[in-house]
Amino acid sequence: MDILKALLRRIIDRARSSSNPLLRWSIERARDAFRWLGWFLPGLHLGWMGMLRDARWDRDDLVLRGWSYVRGTTHGGSPTHEVYLRRNRLPVWLGGRLARATTRSVIDGDVLSAGQGERDYSGGTWEARFAAADLAMLPAGEWQVWAKSHGGGRRSWGRISNVYVNGTPTVVRRRELGGRLVGPKADPRRGALVESAPLGVPAAAVTTAGDVVSLVFASEDAKRLGKLVLWSGRTEISMESLVGEGRVTLSAAVPDGRALWRVKSKTAGQRITLPQDALTVTPDRRSALFVRPAVDRSVLISRVPLFVEVDAVTRTGDDLRLTGTVVGNVEEFTLSFAAARTALPVTFESVDRDGRFAATAPLMVGLWGGPALPAPRGSYVLEGRRRDADPSSPGFATYVSQRFLSQVPTVDSREDLRLRFELAGKRQLQIAVTRPRAADEYGTFNQRQLFNEIALGNREPLEAVYFESFFGRSATCNPRAIDAEVARRRPDLPRYWSVDDLSIAVPAGAVPLVIGTRRWWEVRESARWIVTNEWLRGRYVKQPFQTVLQTWHGSMYKRIGMDRGRSGHIGRARTERANWDMFVSQNGDTTPIIQQAYDFRGDEASAVLEIGYPRNGELLDVDPARVAEIRRRIGIPDGTRVVMYAPTWREASQNVELLQLPALAAEVGDGFTFLQRGHIRTLDDTAEVRSDAVIDVSTYPQINDLFLVTDLLVTDYSSMMFDYSVTRRPMLFYTPDIDEYTDPKVRGAYFDLAEVAPGPVVRTVPEVVDLLRTMDGWVPSFADRYEAWHDRFNHLDDGHAAERAVDALFAFDPASRRRSATVRRDYAPTAGEDG
Repeated sequence: MDILKALLRRIIDRARSSSNPLLRWSIERARDAFRWLGWFLPGLHLGWMGMLRDARWDRDDLVLRGWSYVRGTTHGGSPTHEVYLRRNRLPVWLGGRLARATTRSVIDGDVLSAGQGERDYSGGTWEARFAAADLAMLPAGEWQVWAKSHGGGRRSWGRISNVYVNGTPTVVRRRELGGRLVGPKADPRRGALVESAPLGVPAAAVTTAGDVVSLVFASEDAKRLGKLVLWSGRTEISMESLVGEGRVTLSAAVPDGRALWRVKSKTAGQRITLPQDALTVTPDRRSALFVRPAVDRSVLISRVPLFVEVDAVTRTGDDLRLTGTVVGNVEEFTLSFAAARTALPVTFESVDRDGRFAATAPLMVGLWGGPALPAPRGSYVLEGRRRDADPSSPGFATYVSQRFLSQVPTVDSREDLRLRFELAGKRQLQIAVTRPRAADEYGTFNQRQLFNEIALGNREPLEAVYFESFFGRSATCNPRAIDAEVARRRPDLPRYWSVDDLSIAVPAGAVPLVIGTRRWWEVRESARWIVTNEWLRGRYVKQPFQTVLQTWHGSMYKRIGMDRGRSGHIGRARTERANWDMFVSQNGDTTPIIQQAYDFRGDEASAVLEIGYPRNGELLDVDPARVAEIRRRIGIPDGTRVVMYAPTWREASQNVELLQLPALAAEVGDGFTFLQRGHIRTLDDTAEVRSDAVIDVSTYPQINDLFLVTDLLVTDYSSMMFDYSVTRRPMLFYTPDIDEYTDPKVRGAYFDLAEVAPGPVVRTVPEVVDLLRTMDGWVPSFADRYEAWHDRFNHLDDGHAAERAVDALFAFDPASRRRSATVRRDYAPTAGEDG
């Protein structure tokens, strides 16, 4: 059922963003009918959305925060809410509802990121307090959290079916109320629940010494337990019993390793719980064992040689300040907030005799020796790492205290950073860094409002150039080279760069604009000149006075645009193509491909500017001092050959075994330094490569710097092949899936790579190893091929392409445009744009 829902949602989303106006109109009318039916039959819960964001205990009252609304309606400006518990099998009038909460409206800006942003759902957020007396009366079992919304002349109700995984609902422990353990429960399929369960058999005390954990039970309780064991899911360890006066002590040695152990009764099936007044036994100088309760108060045991627990995080200026408890020598490990490609180092300021520590972490980062800028967007998890550990080994987990749970999720926002403190997994601190936006710019609802106001409003021309590279994820490529030429000719002309966040360094004198801010919308919709190397996407509405120069980001080996033959892709390509006035071509071989793939026909064929690639000009004049500085900045050892591996991205359906550089480096041997360059489209989904012989340069901003220090490029089908060849340095093509990739049903190619490649085209790792070891032997044999390749693809890369591009940009008259842009009157948000 979930798969069918996901498939239906994907089909609807594609239809809504289609370039076919009839299809878009049909989808909107179907949505209207859906909402109309839900208005008269609210019990069907059509379009109902319920989310539990936060759960915590206030003394013995359970406080839940979340939101509920019906997609497509707001129940008026200020709806009221009821939150209650019920069993799904029984109707309310037959006693199916119990424990009605005291509910009040609260503010949670994250609700504005919900759905397609067609309504303001800010009135749908609430805080519900379940009194301890009501919870104590709950019969045994699981009770679903439900909500009812009143307002706008209608009532709607439904269950709270979603739970925020990075918040507190999944970690709040049960409390003893009315002779039972009561508390919230998050179920992947059923959503938010409150469970009332038997107390189990409580331990009277828990102690640790060395590698031994001991649980003490009253004699009467011990009789109910039978045989106790430690259980890791694979291994079982019996616990030894020691009978004393009125009590029984059960002990076992916990083996080395990362396993998580549970205590369970093997014979009686009883659940063992930790006592309320001694819920956690943390590691100390006598033992590395960490004993803590699961949410149901059952016993969890792990070996934690290095223990870090955070109980408070505050922002002070450009730093985060952490306080908490540490066990272990802080000289033996490092702490950092680690994201997929960035880490914010944590520096200990003080540690007292009891292990209480204070530490700081910077929020401003200078990546690759660049200027200190706000941390890039991403989720940063606090993790530790032994100093003597292998770089590729996983770090150790850190924890947050019960005290800290009252602080999450919390948002701390300033002009250049927006931070959300939350949880990763169960008890690990995570900081989500999102785009810095004002309150009225955050979320899909506000983005739709800005679109309607600015993109669809009447705009006056702004004498400025707007640049965008790879959807704002960098300030590089051909647009950067054109920026430099514009700055040289017209230093008075404002230059703006679209950026994903303020961690991206823009050229000197240019102004960064964070995607989705009001100023970003205003400049993009009014700048007289726009230079981009990617699609501007469906939400861009071109103004009659604007000139759009599409520089693209590589010559074509793989099929692009309408040549890909997919109906949905062709429709989106036509919509984007309608925005472009000119398209830069690197060479004569590529020009007809562009004309065909993006429908530049007849008189419009001249709009393809066959001028060479602006970005390649700096590859022609190599300054040895600059090369030495780049090598130092990256950390390349002296005297080693540099091999860069840079595969292209593939569709999700295309699976291929890429080169594993750490293993390759070990097999090739000494004398090489390997650079790993991931594709910008895959950085969010792949982990950083860590190895002594491999440097992951996927986040290094300027690819030309990497070209200048690379002695051999290993790629597959990346358009890098057409740019790196300007250096006339050797290339090797590792193409294990070339038959599948070049199949027109998968991607397709414009020429046979094996016939014209200026280097070996191989399919296996042993071939790559052999070619790396014998570079001096095979490189000269490709000299003639390389010369032919250079003549075919690099004949216009003479260092003056940027000048020719700017000549064309400023000479173009928008009034002469022969194809009018398609004006999108609907708002189609792009994935992730709300955050």
